[in-house]
Parts: sequence; C-alpha cells; structure tokens
Amino acid sequence: MDVSSNDFSQPLVVNDQMGRPGRLESGRGGSDLSVADKDLLLRASETVHGGLLAPNTPLLTTRDSRREAYCWRRNTRNLQILVVSLSTMLPLSTLSASVSQITELYGSSTYQLVVGLLFLSAFPMALLQKHFDREIDVKYSSRVAFSYRMIILCFLMSVAGFLYQVQSVGALLALAFILGPFTWLSNGATVAMCSLLPSTSFIYQGTGFQAATWVGFGFVSFIKAESMWMVLCAAPLMGLMAWVPLVRGTRVQNQLNLKDEIMRARSPTMESGGSGIQDRPFAPDASEEGAAGEGIELPPEVNRLGVCLCVSMFGSIAASGLISYFADAPEAFGTPLEQVLYLAFNSMNILSRIMVLVFESMGFKPTLRQLELLVFIRITLGTALLYSSAFVPHLNSPAIAVPALAAYGFFGGLTITWGFKIAGEVSDCCDTNVEAARVCVLWQSAGLSIGASFSGAFAAGYECLTESFQLTEALVLSGFSLALVTWLVVVWRFVAR
Repeated sequence: MDVSSNDFSQPLVVNDQMGRPGRLESGRGGSDLSVADKDLLLRASETVHGGLLAPNTPLLTTRDSRREAYCWRRNTRNLQILVVSLSTMLPLSTLSASVSQITELYGSSTYQLVVGLLFLSAFPMALLQKHFDREIDVKYSSRVAFSYRMIILCFLMSVAGFLYQVQSVGALLALAFILGPFTWLSNGATVAMCSLLPSTSFIYQGTGFQAATWVGFGFVSFIKAESMWMVLCAAPLMGLMAWVPLVRGTRVQNQLNLKDEIMRARSPTMESGGSGIQDRPFAPDASEEGAAGEGIELPPEVNRLGVCLCVSMFGSIAASGLISYFADAPEAFGTPLEQVLYLAFNSMNILSRIMVLVFESMGFKPTLRQLELLVFIRITLGTALLYSSAFVPHLNSPAIAVPALAAYGFFGGLTITWGFKIAGEVSDCCDTNVEAARVCVLWQSAGLSIGASFSGAFAAGYECLTESFQLTEALVLSGFSLALVTWLVVVWRFVAR
C-alpha cells in the first residue's frame, strides 16, 4: 500500500470479517483525524495486516460490524466490564460499609482513618497511572500491560483480604492501605479498557462501580463479620475471571495490536520482538508529532470534560457526607430519614446509568456545552437546596430532602456517565482515547479526594464553630456556602476559557 498516494479526503477502505469492503470509521462519534494521525493509522494498518493480525481483520469499527452492537458478543463484553467493575470495587465498598462492626471493635476514630485510607488514595493513584501507564504500555506492549496489570492487582487484593481475619487495628489499617490504592488502580485500568470499546461500555462500568455500594451494604447486613474475609478474597478473583476472557477476545486483541503499532510510530524507543522502531516499515520521521515520545496532544475538550467530572464527583461526595446531618429529622415511611436518603441517593445513582441508554435511544445526547451547563446547575442550585434542607429548620423535612437528594444523585450519575462517554469519542485513534480516559480518571479522582477533604473539613469546622464559639447554624452555613460558591466560580471561569 502506497501511503503517500492516499487521498485523505476519501475514507480508507478495508475489508470486514466477511471480506466485504467497509469504510474506516470508528462508529464512536469522534472528531476527524488529523492528517498526521491518518497517515500514522494507514502505516499501522499496513504493518498489522502484514503479520500481526490475520488478513481481512477490521482495525476499527466498519459499517458492517456496527451491527455487532446488537449481538451477543458485544453484550458479553459489556457484561464482563460490569462484573470487573463491580468485583474490583466490592472489597472497598464492603469495608467502608462496615461502620458498626469497625466502630464497635476499634472506635469511630479508627473507622474514619480506614475511610481516609480507602478514598484519599484515589487521586495519587490516578496521578501515578497517568504518568507511568503509557510508559509501561510502550515498554512491554499494550497486550502484555493490559493483561498483567489487572492480574497483579486482583491477586494482591485477594491476598490482602485475609488480613480481615486478624483482629487488630494494625491489620485493619494495613488492609485499608492495600485495598484503597489497588482498587483505584483497578478502576483506572477498567476505564482505559472501556476506551478501546464502544462508548456504551462506560455505562456498564459506571453501573458496576456504583452497584458495589449496594452489594457491599447487603453483605455487611446479612453476612457475619467473621465470614467477611471470604467476600474480600473472592470478589477480586471474580473480577479476574471476567477480565481474562475480555482482554483475550478478538476485538480487544485487535485494538491492543493497533494501539501498539500507533505507539511504535509515536515512540521511536518502543521495541517489538527485539527490534527498535527504526526497523519497522513505517518508522516516523523525527519531525512527526509525538515521535520523540513527548506524549500525546489531546483535544482541548478532554480537560473541559475532566473539570465536569471533577465537579460532579465533588458534589456527589459532599452530598453523601451531608446525609449524617439528617439524624434528628422526622422519619420517612417509618424509617430514619438518613437511611432513606442513603438508599434514595445510591438507587438513583444506579438508575441514572441505565437511563443514559434510554435517553440516547430516544435521540438525546448532550453536547459538551450542555453537559457543562447541567453540571453547573446541579452543583450550584442543587447543592444550595441540599444544604438548606439539612440546616434550615422549616426545610428539614422528608418531603423536601428525599426528592432533592434523589434528584441530585440521578443527575450526578448522568453527568459522570456522559462525561466519560464523550471523552471516549474525542478521537478515532484508540491510543488517543486511552490517554483521554486516563486524564478523565485523574480529574474524577481529584473531585473524589477534594470532596472527601471538604466533607471532613466541613464536619470539623461545623462542630467547632457551633459548639466552641456558639455561632448560629445559619452563620456557619453562610460561611461554608460562600467558600463553596467562590471555588465553583473559579472552576467555572477555568471551564469558560
């Protein structure tokens, strides 16, 4: 194939699985490729068809293979993503839901320390992934890195589950210290895998991520504490059983092979089979973008989506911490209001993921600007309504608090899911989409860590100011609201640029 003679104004024609010609399209709704990336993909295509893949294997989604969206193979991949996301998050969710057991044995301060170790490690781990995962992919190849990365993480999490049998504070903190980082590393690896698949896979990843809270709560409620270690050990192994066939599937292997070829073109230091990039038939020129291994220049929309994810996750974590302030409120449906709010918030968060499929089947999918507007309305008006219902006496009732928190959780799930889906469609290049997904995970993890820190600071400041200085709740609420609005304005001005 003569690369130099290709006319990029016309779609590249490749053969599909049946040997029929199809257009080189991603089917993901991404932006047009640059001329450099088209040239890179064409040369990768030549080499992949020349030996790494079987002849007539589609590199990207063709017109005919789009029908796969309705066949069992794609549904199987989505189910595998769901199981992996649920299983790898389950140990963390189960341990964080063991409030009464940990508090009874070791005290409330120990539980707070456990939660801190579990959740505050999200951002540092995402930062490490953003910095090192691509280097690992380049050094060992994506096929190897994507396979063994999750195998190692799941194995170590499973072994760490045995620490729950040791009845000591040190063993419990060691368990939290291991589970926290490894859980967030597993989450980042799952999101990166979703970026190689149709963007619908992000819906199943988010559903499993959120459903782990429900399943963990159920395990804590119905399983004896002395048997809980079996859940912590078995859950990661279930995720591993779903991950191995997923990563070894033909579609994923083809995408990983293509990603490796693109990385070889972008990184002259990457080797394959003992040969450097200069031995490849499409070795890039030194002037080509990314040829020096300086990283990928992502579309500017990626950081805007990342800010949306950060603000959405911050709001969800802050809202979760607000539930405890409804302890003295009237009951709802014969149940303490804080329990009803917990169930309503998490239920609507899961339902929102499913509704994304419904909305998109009806032809509605927000643009980036519409998503930013939705995030802004939720974090300002929605947050103000929540804090008012928690601290203003006349608004502290189930009739206001339950619908407000349920809607807050629902729209939070929508914005986070759409944020990842849009990020997974920013490019027709699988290597670029993987890096975009890693950037979005970094932003989401930042929102989680900021939200957890804000909730802790709010609780400490609220107690100190109301008890030590005898200030009114209205004054405390006003001060925290002013600080929150100031932070939101700064973030929104950054998004507007």
